[in-house]
Amino acid sequence: MSVSINQGSKKTFTISLQDIHGIPYPLENVTEIIVSLPCDDPNNPDTLKQQFTLSDDEVAIVSVLGGKIQVVCSGVKTTLLKVGEDQDGEALVVFGGDVDNPTIVDLTGQFTVNKRLFTA
Repeated sequence: MSVSINQGSKKTFTISLQDIHGIPYPLENVTEIIVSLPCDDPNNPDTLKQQFTLSDDEVAIVSVLGGKIQVVCSGVKTTLLKVGEDQDGEALVVFGGDVDNPTIVDLTGQFTVNKRLFTA
């Protein structure tokens, strides 16, 4: 199921972090989660990803055993997301403060970003 995001609009969604076999990651002892989505910033072409983090209260754990998280994307941050269907993303999960050995969860094809048609 693809999450649909409109550029420039706030979006809150829930996703399950699963391994390649579809088994949810247990999220006990997690100290950071960073969800990254493709970015298209004409003012800064080196910016490849827009990030949403647990430490900035943009990500919340909804189900520890079910591996579910909720992501809150502000309208400001969605403005620069790359437009298109089946966008790839990733979640970097840090367990027990071990920032040198994070778990990377592939979120390939889970996002559709719709172009902003007007400005307010």
